[in-house]
Amino acid sequence: MRSMRVNDENFLELYLKEISPQIQELDIVIKSIGIDEPLPMVDASTALCITIDELSEIMCRLGISEIDKPAFLRIMKEASSPICRMYQRELEVGLPYIYTPEDIAYIYELPLEDVNQTCERLGLIYITSYTLPDLFCNVHI
Repeated sequence: MRSMRVNDENFLELYLKEISPQIQELDIVIKSIGIDEPLPMVDASTALCITIDELSEIMCRLGISEIDKPAFLRIMKEASSPICRMYQRELEVGLPYIYTPEDIAYIYELPLEDVNQTCERLGLIYITSYTLPDLFCNVHI
């Protein structure tokens, strides 16, 4: 995610402008997938920020014929967009309730040294969803 833009804003500003809206959109899409009505491919590719061709290739490789909620999440695990790669990294660290600085640096592609220094300055040993905003607003990109 770090490669999106580099200037003197803090990571919280970038997160709120670019990452959070994508997460919210994905959440809405997942919640709107009906039990009897699969998600159209164009809607899935738009939400996942991937091409129809990439979506078709993933569906073919995974043996998915229509996109329901479980299929959408399986596709997210394979897709190449920045938001999907962030989701994949989150899964790799085990979707923890408590994150280490290493987890945060890895998931959000932030320099580990910056995250460690910020955690030290803020007195954070472990990070939760409640302390992420404090951390993010003190990490400059």
